[in-house]
Amino acid sequence: MSDRLADSFDLKGRLSFAGRQRLERKLLALALLPLLTVAVLIMLGLRQWAALPFLLLLPLPVALAAAHVRRMHDLGLEAGAVLVRHLLAFGLFAAPAALALIAVSLPDWARLALTATSALVILTGIARSLFVLPLDWRRGDPGPNRFGPAPE
Repeated sequence: MSDRLADSFDLKGRLSFAGRQRLERKLLALALLPLLTVAVLIMLGLRQWAALPFLLLLPLPVALAAAHVRRMHDLGLEAGAVLVRHLLAFGLFAAPAALALIAVSLPDWARLALTATSALVILTGIARSLFVLPLDWRRGDPGPNRFGPAPE
């Protein structure tokens, strides 16, 4: 399997550590466009439309989860629940952030609480990744395994 953007939603096959890193960088670079659009809409005073660019981010966690699944396949491990965990984490982050942007009648303390909730989810994800990273650094299975041939 390759790290091409066209293959980013494929859940079959294997992906090397370096291939996953390249794919994640490409996907996260694409995520900057909606985030910049949100900032511009807020600066222009169009706060009621600021949540719409977040819709462009919806495919991102699916593609990132697919890359993680293929990396786990490269290590010879099952990764069926990875997709569900990634989507749940994205929902826990995006829902409060989107609500804080959309609901203009919320008091400041509620908006701050929603933003803090999203930040807490991000910090939890960072802390969790500290335990997952050593697994990612392992060399994949040499040669073919039950998930397919070795990545290039």
